[in-house]
Amino acid sequence: MNTEIQQIVPVLQSGGLIIFPTDTVWCIGCNALNEQAIGRMYAIKKRSTNAAVLLMESYVRLMKYVTLVHPKATALIDYHARPLTIIYNEGKDLPQSLLGEKNSIGVRITKDGFCKALIREADMPLAVMTANYAEAPFPPNYAAIDPNFLKEADYVVRYRQEEIEEYSPSTMLKIKKDGELMFLRK
Repeated sequence: MNTEIQQIVPVLQSGGLIIFPTDTVWCIGCNALNEQAIGRMYAIKKRSTNAAVLLMESYVRLMKYVTLVHPKATALIDYHARPLTIIYNEGKDLPQSLLGEKNSIGVRITKDGFCKALIREADMPLAVMTANYAEAPFPPNYAAIDPNFLKEADYVVRYRQEEIEEYSPSTMLKIKKDGELMFLRK
């Protein structure tokens, strides 16, 4: 795993796109601070630039990219059993193409060992989307990814390709300004 991460880091640093396993589904990702790479990701997915992109980052650096981390978010990140995506009201210091309505940003703090090591070694947040074309269903495992889609990436991670277990997307919620939790996907 570490050898493969060492091969991936230069790809991300040079603005390349990778396809990789997460603690949910396989994703396509890039350096979240590279506007051109993000644009290429939208083009490959054939997705409207109005569609959201998630930020995958370590909890330690979260405050660098969101204005406020509500105390409920901290508890949820620590104790939620399933992988969790939280929509924060105000993203900051990120390309505009990552930000949603009113500068909101969806953030995944991954618990997956491979993803955590990749983010740490690359020393950058990742912009991620599911590894499928816009109108296609998400891939529950590597075998379900369209072979043509795989050809679009600069690097396809070998780790976990042989797994047949099917994964599902993360739980997604938004913390409203009043602190109320609004589940968007359970």
